[in-house]
Amino acid sequence: MGRARLLYYSKEELIEGFILEMKMYEVNDWRYEDNVKYSLIFVSKEIGRKVLMDNHYPKGHHVHFDNYELDYEYTNNKQLIRDFKFYVYKHFGIKL
Repeated sequence: MGRARLLYYSKEELIEGFILEMKMYEVNDWRYEDNVKYSLIFVSKEIGRKVLMDNHYPKGHHVHFDNYELDYEYTNNKQLIRDFKFYVYKHFGIKL
């Protein structure tokens, strides 16, 4: 991968055994046509359920709900975060 510039990183353990980790990079790499690479994770340590959004090569933008996976239509970083928070709320009932 070409040079990557960290745009955002946060990792925290929340009450009730949840972990929230968000990483976003600006990249200059042909494998990432939107010039962004990200991994947004919300997982329950106790029951193993998760919401995960990422865009690793060659899959591209997609979202995981536990063991189920869907394509994701990326528009921009701001909308990505909004969508992630919405998916966490819909899947877990927890508002970030």
